[in-house]
Amino acid sequence: MRAVYHEIIFVLLAAMALAGVVATAHAHFTPNGKNRIIILDRTADSLDLYLRIPAPLIYSRELSERAYPGARVEAPFLFAENAGGAWIHSLDLDAIAAETAAFGEWVAGGYRITVNGREKPADMIAFGVYPERTAPPFATPQDARAAMNMAADDHPNPFVGEAVVDIALRIENVDGYGDVVVASILPELQLPPDIFIDNHILDFNGPEIRVLTVAGQLQEGVLLDLSLTWSIMTFVAEGIWHILEGFDHVLFVLCLTLAASSFGVLVWNVTGFTLGHSLTLIAGFLGLTPAFGWFVPAVETAIAASIVYAGLIALFGKPWGRGFWIATAIGLLHGFGFSFVLANILGREAPNLMVSLLSFNVGVEIGQLLIVSVAWFLLLAVQRANRRFAIGMRAAVATGSIGIACVWAVERVGILTGSI
Repeated sequence: MRAVYHEIIFVLLAAMALAGVVATAHAHFTPNGKNRIIILDRTADSLDLYLRIPAPLIYSRELSERAYPGARVEAPFLFAENAGGAWIHSLDLDAIAAETAAFGEWVAGGYRITVNGREKPADMIAFGVYPERTAPPFATPQDARAAMNMAADDHPNPFVGEAVVDIALRIENVDGYGDVVVASILPELQLPPDIFIDNHILDFNGPEIRVLTVAGQLQEGVLLDLSLTWSIMTFVAEGIWHILEGFDHVLFVLCLTLAASSFGVLVWNVTGFTLGHSLTLIAGFLGLTPAFGWFVPAVETAIAASIVYAGLIALFGKPWGRGFWIATAIGLLHGFGFSFVLANILGREAPNLMVSLLSFNVGVEIGQLLIVSVAWFLLLAVQRANRRFAIGMRAAVATGSIGIACVWAVERVGILTGSI
């Protein structure tokens, strides 16, 4: 009887630990990402570079030097207002409109451009300032040129944390457009743990386009070359990374593994899951989904429910029945989830991105196989060492997954009801 009590305590503690870890992590649909977009146009006589920059990155030096979080920041083209003891900072559009050249030089001065191993001066030719939520499209050189039109009376001064700055740079007298390196020379901004920066780069070379995503603030720079292989490998890595950081997808795959009665059954069910999410990943990315505001939270809620379903099967050992088709149907839901992320990375307006889309999907599959393989063989090793301990571990992971998924479901239902 004491052994049974010990196993119950172990299951509860392990489930609580798992819940704590996952609850503090982000689900796959985190709203806390900031995206810097870099468009390189090699088709003109000169080398043109367009950047859409989250405004805090422009002021990273000043924000890093302030005495404490929330302190006033003194910097050009910045308007500070004290509200209840806290300083709120906005971009001063009137000051920007009065000194457009100085503002452009201020923003461009935060970047170093190297072409074929040699640093090149870049001239600012145009810029625009927008609240992020109303910023115009920025996925092609044509989009970028259209966005370079700022009028101070178009909108009120945007808060720094909610603004983007578009800037166009031109590099003259370039002997060939082989390797281009874009790097930030500003100090790295210390971000809260729930905020991240993704850099989405679109490299246009005549009818050909290469797309890649790099995380971070670009202190080490990003290399834009003409290697198709490098571009493919970059998006394969992105696919791997996005399934590993998408904890809702990870939990479902873990529960799928725990619920399998044999490795053959697991492979068969995973194949169905792969087929399903591959179809909707492509369809969702291409925009073949409902445009209603409720669709994204509805999919997110259904994904949370699928984790609860898989966790209950793993916990109580109920058979999947037609497991392949059930896994395929659930895969359709998760594929939409991946497509939302991919659309944010690439932009649905960007042309000729099939290679990057397929590379991303391959990366997702590699990441999924890594999770399934490690989980299966770890469970097998524990089961051979101590069968009762393995049963407890299985129950702990399944229980914790169900608990976390229930929390997510409640949160997402709240978002869904507000979107209908």
